[in-house]
Amino acid sequence: MRIGLDINRARGYGRAFCEGVASWVDVREDWRLEMVDVSGPRTALAGLDGLIAHVVDDRTQKRLARLGIPVVADFYRAAQRGFAQVMPDHAAIGALACDHFRERGFTRFAYCGYDGVLFSDARRDGFRAALRRQCAGDLLEYHSPPDAYAKFGDQVIRREQLAPDAVDAAALAAWLRTLPPACAVFCAHDLRALQVVALAQDTGRSVPRDIAVLGVDNDALVCSFAAPRLSSIDNNAFGCGRAAAQCLDDLIAGRADAGEVRRVAPRGVVARQSTEIFRYPSPTVNDAILFMRRNLARNLTAAEVFDHVGRTHTYLDELFTREVGRTVHGEIGRLRLAEAKRLLATTALPLGDIAARSGFSSARYFTAVFKTAEGVTPTDWRLQNFPAG
Repeated sequence: MRIGLDINRARGYGRAFCEGVASWVDVREDWRLEMVDVSGPRTALAGLDGLIAHVVDDRTQKRLARLGIPVVADFYRAAQRGFAQVMPDHAAIGALACDHFRERGFTRFAYCGYDGVLFSDARRDGFRAALRRQCAGDLLEYHSPPDAYAKFGDQVIRREQLAPDAVDAAALAAWLRTLPPACAVFCAHDLRALQVVALAQDTGRSVPRDIAVLGVDNDALVCSFAAPRLSSIDNNAFGCGRAAAQCLDDLIAGRADAGEVRRVAPRGVVARQSTEIFRYPSPTVNDAILFMRRNLARNLTAAEVFDHVGRTHTYLDELFTREVGRTVHGEIGRLRLAEAKRLLATTALPLGDIAARSGFSSARYFTAVFKTAEGVTPTDWRLQNFPAG
């Protein structure tokens, strides 16, 4: 069976997505994958048995719907009868951003994306909804000039990947100057976050001291070339690609209907320097949490935290309970579980290594604690949440 694939491989997301699609060939050995261009001559798509494509506009959608073959899109504004869609769970991505900033004590929040673009609006809405659930305050939103990204699509991504200066740089810089101090800025994706970091520094705002910046995609090149390096949400592009292939397989076999939408859970936040700061009212709490995070892997104890900040057990636990909502011991346990989940989701490390890197004394103890907290073993949690590696 000839399966066409048209995905922008210039970005980290696109490359990992294609790898996820390619992994399905282990399940369907009768598939032959072919890179195609859906914007080219229609004859180039003749003879395909199925297609997975990045669809960004109505013209492309209508063109693909007329092919008469099963089609899975990884991007579009709304469900369409002509094809199915597989995409990251944008609401869950927004909720992860909220949790990441809230865990660092932030009380002021902003969002920077692209008005009217599906993935951007959906991530903004998920971020705002999570903030409202936690009564965390209002969201300051950047609105790009009406014509700046009127025809948003792959051409915008490709252009800004090569020359990351934003089309709306002047308006974006002006907005950044209005942000209050100690503000947490969530960006639609890593390229937008890279632009925010660069413009913030040009306008005299330090990252992360004045504003903390978080992106999406965990594109290694973009995140590592930023200064400071970008924190980012891993949206599980590999899993999206594999889910798209499975969805196409189901369409071809009649197990799925055109028009359905499948969402893939993100893997988690990969924290780097752009959010490596804590904004709790007490400097003592901020110092203690930073110490915990930097020493978590060596089986850290609460007594070591008390000694580090030079405060008594009673004083620091009362301070933590008031500002963080947990005792020092409780926060250490939460951080260990969070790190273990991150490693389970983003690596193939065996449980013994994950236990050691998360600060648990043994794999057996780690499994017992994890099962008590999550209701399943670490292995089962990994398989349930990220079955495609």
